[in-house]
Amino acid sequence: MERLYRVYLRASALQQTLLWFLYEAWSADLSYSDLVEVLAAAYGYVAPRRWPRVVSLARSLIGALGGASVVEPALEIANAPAQLRRAPGTAIVVDCLGLPELYWIFKRVRKQRLQLAVTAYVNADGKTLVFKRAFGGETMSDVARSVGGQLFNRVDEILHARLEREPRELEELIREMDAHFKPVAESIASAVAGGGAVAVAADHGYDIVKEGDLYSLSHGGRKGVNALSRLAPLLVATRA
Repeated sequence: MERLYRVYLRASALQQTLLWFLYEAWSADLSYSDLVEVLAAAYGYVAPRRWPRVVSLARSLIGALGGASVVEPALEIANAPAQLRRAPGTAIVVDCLGLPELYWIFKRVRKQRLQLAVTAYVNADGKTLVFKRAFGGETMSDVARSVGGQLFNRVDEILHARLEREPRELEELIREMDAHFKPVAESIASAVAGGGAVAVAADHGYDIVKEGDLYSLSHGGRKGVNALSRLAPLLVATRA
């Protein structure tokens, strides 16, 4: 008889691990490319060379999210719409925000000395459809309009058009992400820093996938890995 394993994540545990990860990476002054290297080590694709504490925390996030089939009510993505609508100021909705982009936004916004709160939800499927259903929208544009916000969808577009289809050497993947994803994170960070109070919500993240000796990105378990894809963060920045 098949045994079913159900993993319950405590809201405090997941959110604290995410915050520790962000602060450890920030304290180490990791670059965007450094952060991607950390994730490759945390997945077990390459041997960790530096920043063991950050790698360990990333490994904890991957392990917890990769096994999460059931979550505590506080982590249900169905709670995201109410919290986003309660958040002060304007809203930014992002279609696909990976952990490297979340870190880079976090790092850039901290330089502006804004107060930050980061909440984590679990999108168990790692797909946009779950997020759209929670907000009652047919498209991500509908979701953004429902909260009076702005939509950023460039990361998702580039992922599917380029970085999911063509596996490549890890170094090349990191260069591509730095060239194409980091500028999107910079734009979001600039929008956050330019507002008095801004909330950034994303539907899901993505995973780094190893295919033989090459690497690509994917989300929603399309290539078997569905861990960080499930992370649906909400970052709220306010002036002190």
